[in-house]
Amino acid sequence: TTETAGGDPPLRPPLRSPPPSLDVTLSSLGPNATEEGIKNFIPAQAMLTCHYSSDLPAVMGGYYSDMLRPANVDRVRGAVSCVAVQGGDDRICPPDTALDLREVWPEMELRVPLRSGHSMYDEAITDELVRATDRAAGG
Repeated sequence: TTETAGGDPPLRPPLRSPPPSLDVTLSSLGPNATEEGIKNFIPAQAMLTCHYSSDLPAVMGGYYSDMLRPANVDRVRGAVSCVAVQGGDDRICPPDTALDLREVWPEMELRVPLRSGHSMYDEAITDELVRATDRAAGG
């Protein structure tokens, strides 16, 4: 736990570096964001941004390339159905990342809300995620 000045809630886990503003700028909360939603979003988004920014070589060099290996996809392909939701206007992880996965997992369902960006809080992305979850649950 990291102590903060001025009675602000502590950040967990301690951040490695200050969060870059690019992720927050490109991933908006949308026009209907509430003050409470913003207060809860900013620390969580900052921690995620720091993690991915600090560990980018490990995340993209390791996880991403491992994920795309056909042998790894083949291990889950028969047991797991996959619905990928990717913002069509995502400037942080452009849609070609989802297309790369689709190339090695052609039966994967790919949903691309064209005007959506990076954030899972985008209304169209959230709708697609909820639909996919409901279908997986049999609803």
